[in-house]
Amino acid sequence: MLLDVINLTAVAIRRLIKMAKKINAFKNMCQEDQLALLKGGCTEMMILRSALNYDSDKNMWKIPHSQEKMSKIKVEVLKEAKGNLYSEHARFVGTFDPRWRDENIILILSAIALFTPDRPRVVHSDVIKLEQVK
Repeated sequence: MLLDVINLTAVAIRRLIKMAKKINAFKNMCQEDQLALLKGGCTEMMILRSALNYDSDKNMWKIPHSQEKMSKIKVEVLKEAKGNLYSEHARFVGTFDPRWRDENIILILSAIALFTPDRPRVVHSDVIKLEQVK
């Protein structure tokens, strides 16, 4: 089951990359900064997305547009992962206000997470800071 989650994560990362490439400000950045922002922000954006699809009553994610067997994934699968991923995720979704579990809000928060100028290997942090104020 953990392998299925890893495969779903790979698909989700590809979708995040496609989403980022549709943002003009991102497209206009140098390739080094694009890569640095994606590497630094993907995990945060994935966690935000997981909060949107989380069902707290059943302690599972409802995965839209997936095969039937993968349409619902119990969060316990994270116990198989290294580190304290399960407890950290539980803490995050437990404190994530249900009012914020809205597609538009998650997209805005994802853009904020993506355009973080202090990521490792960012070359032009000044350009990213300018995009933040637009």
